[in-house]
Amino acid sequence: ASAPGGSSASTATPAVPLQASATTWTPEAMEELLAPVALYPDVVLIQVLSAATNPQEVLDAGNWLIANASLAGKARDDAATQARFTPPVRGLIQSPEVVDQMCLNMGWTEELGQAYVNDQAGVMAAVQRLRAQAKDVGTLKSSDKLKVETAAALTPSEPPVIKIESPNPQVVYVPQYDPMKA
Repeated sequence: ASAPGGSSASTATPAVPLQASATTWTPEAMEELLAPVALYPDVVLIQVLSAATNPQEVLDAGNWLIANASLAGKARDDAATQARFTPPVRGLIQSPEVVDQMCLNMGWTEELGQAYVNDQAGVMAAVQRLRAQAKDVGTLKSSDKLKVETAAALTPSEPPVIKIESPNPQVVYVPQYDPMKA
């Protein structure tokens, strides 16, 4: 039997990604916007940011996940590929709770996508500031589920870069945390 979802009405349609706009954010507003995802592992964070630039595809993925709830792992990825989701969304489909968060907070998802389209450097700087704050207060540290490393910046005038990875590349843990306490 073929995997469901390949020809359903909720199959991903080529939605139009967000275009750059004149919208700007203060560093504080950028941090508030990024707080819910700043402590995600780098691979998940990049998928969230990339997927947010196409909010309609995120909604399609949420609906697709509901229609294909019985699929998991490789079968879910194969069916998502067949449904023609983009690679960032396909990656997020493996973490339905993240897609659900993005769908339930669509205004935030759209603003996050717009911020990433308009100011990638500002987004990444806000992530690094939030990670540094969390590390300084002890809420961001390596564990059996996350590997937190600080790497030297590209230039001496920049702060170090805090990377968050999975100790096991086959399993990526998406932390659940209260951004107000992070």
